[in-house]
Amino acid sequence: MVAGAYEQAWIAHDSGGEGLFVSFRDGLVWTTERVDALGAAPSITLDLEGNPVVAYEAGDSIRLATRDAAARWSTSTVLVGEHSAPAVAVSDEGAVHVAFIQDGLHDAVLGEAGWTIVEVDPAARGAPALAAGGGAIFAVYATPTGLAYARHIGDEWRIDEIWSGVVAGTPSYSGDITFAVSDGSGGFDVWYATGRASDWWVGETGEKTSSPEPRIGGDSSIAYVVESSSETQVRALPRERWIEERVASGPGLTGVAISAGAGRGSLSYATDEGVFFAQRWCAYQ
Repeated sequence: MVAGAYEQAWIAHDSGGEGLFVSFRDGLVWTTERVDALGAAPSITLDLEGNPVVAYEAGDSIRLATRDAAARWSTSTVLVGEHSAPAVAVSDEGAVHVAFIQDGLHDAVLGEAGWTIVEVDPAARGAPALAAGGGAIFAVYATPTGLAYARHIGDEWRIDEIWSGVVAGTPSYSGDITFAVSDGSGGFDVWYATGRASDWWVGETGEKTSSPEPRIGGDSSIAYVVESSSETQVRALPRERWIEERVASGPGLTGVAISAGAGRGSLSYATDEGVFFAQRWCAYQ
């Protein structure tokens, strides 16, 4: 999920093997568009003009979908072969980056001649998180020994391991980081990291989740899933009053995403009943 201009939000999702869809809100109206007949594990961001850019799995390939100002979608193939779920970001200069793990972390950059793929860290495992800002591209991912933070400045990737231990699932990055660590009894502890470059503070939030993939937004709100014998809950930190809207429906939808826009934290999540959107009222603007 990504927040756009005021009262705008974009959510990329798959629907039970029926393809890749993007739902977007403009004001109070939701519209859902089918982007591709194939699609799973989507990652969405906006380009410099505010148009959505989606990286996703399509069978054994990674594809990129873009939507222009005339609401036309186009797709291109980034990679064919075994890979992790991709993550996408757009640099301050407008370059599209797609990160994935294939025997290590790789960064694919779209240029006039097509895609250029470089290896970033052969020790990476799982799937990466990716973001852009301040003239750099940032990747966060697990390694066999901990949590790594890589930043691309100029033509160079710089890598720091910011925490030692075993990371469960895929970390989430949006300036700050959240990730999950097994609690040894089938659940996971939610951790939080804040800092820059090689100077990070890392600690537990005190919250537990049944999913190893908590998500963090641009306002440092954290969303996570808690399951019990009777229900599944989506919770968020900080816990303030949330307004919920139904976005789209379909079988087999999964995932939770969180973003920040228009001065409020926003999150989307999916259940077997469909995709939902929630927005948190703030006491200030």
